[in-house]
Amino acid sequence: MKQFLNWIIVLGISSTLLVGCKATSLKKIHSNATTPLSPLSKATGPSDENIEASDEPDCEDQEIPSTGNAQSLAHFAAGISHALNDENDNSLSEFYQSAISDPTNEPIVIEVSRTLISKKQPEKALVLLLRSSARPDSSSMIWCCLAQAQMQSGQSNQAVASVRKAIKKSPDLLDTYQTLFSIQIQSGDYPGSLRTLNKASRNVKKSPLALLGLAQLYAEYLQAQPQANPAIRTRAVALVDRVSADKMPEKLAIPVARAYEQLDQPAKAAAILKIAVEADPSPARREKLAGLYLASGDKKRAAEQLQAIVHDNPTRFPQAWFMLGTLACDVKEFAGAVGFFQKAILLDPDMEQAYYDLALVQIDLKRNGEALDTLEVARKRFPNTFVGEYFTGVAYSRLKDWAEAVRHLTKAEVIAKAGNSKDLDYQFYFHLGAAAERNHQISQAVEYFETSLKLKPDFFDSMNYLGYMLAERGEDLSRAHELIDKAVQAQPTNAAYLDSLGWVLFKQGKTAEALPWLLKARDLSGEPDATLYEHLGDVYLALSQNDNAREAWQKSLTIESNEEVRKKLYRLQGTLP
Repeated sequence: MKQFLNWIIVLGISSTLLVGCKATSLKKIHSNATTPLSPLSKATGPSDENIEASDEPDCEDQEIPSTGNAQSLAHFAAGISHALNDENDNSLSEFYQSAISDPTNEPIVIEVSRTLISKKQPEKALVLLLRSSARPDSSSMIWCCLAQAQMQSGQSNQAVASVRKAIKKSPDLLDTYQTLFSIQIQSGDYPGSLRTLNKASRNVKKSPLALLGLAQLYAEYLQAQPQANPAIRTRAVALVDRVSADKMPEKLAIPVARAYEQLDQPAKAAAILKIAVEADPSPARREKLAGLYLASGDKKRAAEQLQAIVHDNPTRFPQAWFMLGTLACDVKEFAGAVGFFQKAILLDPDMEQAYYDLALVQIDLKRNGEALDTLEVARKRFPNTFVGEYFTGVAYSRLKDWAEAVRHLTKAEVIAKAGNSKDLDYQFYFHLGAAAERNHQISQAVEYFETSLKLKPDFFDSMNYLGYMLAERGEDLSRAHELIDKAVQAQPTNAAYLDSLGWVLFKQGKTAEALPWLLKARDLSGEPDATLYEHLGDVYLALSQNDNAREAWQKSLTIESNEEVRKKLYRLQGTLP
């Protein structure tokens, strides 16, 4: 404790102090030495930005003289005393008086002002900052803080004027542009914010940290403007490329990887993060790397990282077991997936999604009784949740218990409408529409598919299903053809869509045109489909190709028993059932 107090005292009276210049967050006052938590941070709680330098780049630092006076130092010492006793409000009050007494001590002025801004007290910050900024030699960081306080007070015009003065004082400092950019983004001035970034890219120091900071600002702009010119992303990625290609220090691996990730470059992010993992193969880093591999489509390397996690920590990290289960499902290794999901549930019984994924895998393995038991356990542990009812409905759809599927999916809809209606997306209504149609609730099914397409007009599964349903019933065949044709144009090798197109053409009386589409669907189908062969039989019969019709229907029956298909076959053969 004595060493800590000595450090604080030295910090308060030293003739030269370094101040962190991150304009959008509170930071610790720091010296050239390794620093403990400052008394101000102790009084107000650590900021989200207080992370290790190896994890996120700091801003450029600048030296600011501090003269000090007896009254200021007395308040500063009192602030330390209150901070050490966890008397937070009193501590901040004393530090505020210290800064008021000596507005030339910019590190204290900036730290106190940012603390007040974070506590939504911009008026007090303004008093302090206006006094400090009135000095002819006030720094650009004082003006940046002043702009932040003015913005929080609703003085947007004054804020822009203040930050422009900061830029004029330090045209090569990224933080000044960052402050202006933040103001412009908050006010919706996206063209202005882009001009600010472009100006910054021309003027700021081209240090690795500045390049990364600038790239992250571009990423923030792209998040706000996802339809922006692709060249902007290319420009931002090039900034990060410069850092990663220039004998990059190991400590920059994580911030570089993060910048690539923010710019939707998961493969590049993974390649860089791998360097950090080799230096420190912690489970958290491995898990992050696995996520990047997944985002870039490299499931093999993702599985390798997850396997390493569970090998070294078999009784921890249930999320890693869960992700391994998901990867096993992707390659249809369902037996292995069961074990992974069960391990995840064992380690974390509150991992709700694992229960539903386990039940779906058990259904794929024809272990229906086990699946129903899993769902029952989930319902008891997580009663009346949207996710629970949704996936239970999906599971019953897989079991072809359409009445139960509709019941649970409808209940999920009620829960979501009473809570978070954003959960009711286009995929949810697709599942509900499909279950309703199979449960012979045709009018409701049409409504659900229409809702799905309203939420996502280019969702081709809903287009195809609605079009096929209309064709099957002989209703509005022109619209049915239009919907299915759009789906086929988007995915010309999708066997289900091709089958639907052949069927709607048949329903329109275009039997000769229908046959090639059905044959193409048959050839592209990964697994034999009973409905597809039934359609082929119907078309062959209409074309008087009776032998082909018989063969197609027989094939359909070997795949799945169907009384209607059996009756067609009996009539063709002139035999009695």
